[in-house]
Amino acid sequence: GIIATAPKRAATAFLRSMRFTSAASGVLTAMALPLLTMLIPVVYGHRYQATTDLIIPLGIASCLASLLNPIGTFVNARRRSDLILKANVMALGVDAILAFALIPVIGVWGAVVANIFGSLAHLPILLAFEMRTQGTTVREFLRSVRAWLIALVAAGLAVSGALLAGQNTWLRAGVGLSV
Repeated sequence: GIIATAPKRAATAFLRSMRFTSAASGVLTAMALPLLTMLIPVVYGHRYQATTDLIIPLGIASCLASLLNPIGTFVNARRRSDLILKANVMALGVDAILAFALIPVIGVWGAVVANIFGSLAHLPILLAFEMRTQGTTVREFLRSVRAWLIALVAAGLAVSGALLAGQNTWLRAGVGLSV
């Protein structure tokens, strides 16, 4: 609505929405992801303990995709479905190429890499378009998402601390949440 009624205020609204999603995604990244990752043996059983290595990068990529949702929303509001289609086709290509190239070589990690890059490959195109259209600088954008960037560091510390806390699942979960 803001693009249609007050396009000069779009940049301010965009950065504000990025700050909000950065904070929300930051909470999920820094608190929920380490906690839930450490609780996998409780929820699914100890034979799924090895999946924690996979869940962490997939969870971070998912939180990053959620953080960046306003980009697609603003591009969509500008009725640039052509650009969205091109970006999504490119992302599908990235996913397919990486999956075919990496899965035979590194197995499930190849699928993880393909999934992450495929799910995020469309965003640089859409972000560059939206920032150029609004006149937003990279510095302004990075400042608007700094809460998530800080949360990413906190999540790394939380997971590392939790893994160093020993084998007790509940202790690991507590350390993961507390950091």
